Amino acid sequence: MNNIKNLVSRERVDLFGLVSSIKERTKANGGLYIDLRLEDMTGSVDGKIWDKALADFPGIIVGSLVKVRANVNEWNGKNQLNIQNIRLATEEDNVKIDDFIKGPPLAIEAMMKDILAIVGKFESKTLKSICLAFFEKNEDQLSYFPAAQMVHHAMKGGLLYHIHTMMKLALVISERYPHVNRELLISGTLLHDMGKLKEMASDKNGKVSGYTKDGRLLGHIIQGIIMLHDTAKDLRDKGLELDEESIVLLEHMIASHHYEEAWGALQKPAFLEAEMLHHIDLIDSKINIFENILDNLEEDSFSDSQWSLGGRTIYKP
Repeated sequence: MNNIKNLVSRERVDLFGLVSSIKERTKANGGLYIDLRLEDMTGSVDGKIWDKALADFPGIIVGSLVKVRANVNEWNGKNQLNIQNIRLATEEDNVKIDDFIKGPPLAIEAMMKDILAIVGKFESKTLKSICLAFFEKNEDQLSYFPAAQMVHHAMKGGLLYHIHTMMKLALVISERYPHVNRELLISGTLLHDMGKLKEMASDKNGKVSGYTKDGRLLGHIIQGIIMLHDTAKDLRDKGLELDEESIVLLEHMIASHHYEEAWGALQKPAFLEAEMLHHIDLIDSKINIFENILDNLEEDSFSDSQWSLGGRTIYKP
């Protein structure tokens, strides 16, 4: 069976893949075409279905496992599919959707257990209660939600993997600096991106079909602050007395973790743990982008231009 990594330009192929994006577009002459992206465990590839509309393929949506017959062309140095036929995969094809879904290298259950074990040792009643409430309420979504639609940790369970990796980095880094409130820093890593659960619409396979209305209007930073506010209110309603400064500090960490206003931040970091959170987040997101590039790159070669890295080409020694 063909896979995406081994596609060769000018070949005609039959290929199975998972639809990770699909949009209807208009040509310069007014005609319609479909722009889609397919992926499997080896990589992803863009494709076009010319002179067709989404209405011609009502069952094919983001997250669908499909079979295509296509010509492989080269466009701007990358393979692209000119698709003649496309249909949903059937039972007779003897393919399983799980074989096309990329997930984290660590088991979801193990990461969740690790996070809860760390939080369970917190001395701060407020930080412990807030974090445990977040993970208890959102456990199901965290088992499959990606951290992004396309850029970093865009995989099933990618959000939890991103959070878990950041927590591990925070545990190590906080040992080196005596002024760090370790529990506050770890709490910030655990909660900073929780608003993405409200920002994006994801299926159980971690495929994002788009952004929710609230996500488009507010973004995950404001959504995360709202979630934190609501969680604190629920805990107070249950009679738990919270340290209000800890809540404000967590809100600020969520508000400032993107650092720059152009990147969506509401504030610049105003205290040490907020500053550290930004850099830990940046490290993990950028490294994941590099890892995804290197997975599909031969040794002693350069990638094509990477828009997510400012147009850089990446070298694999």
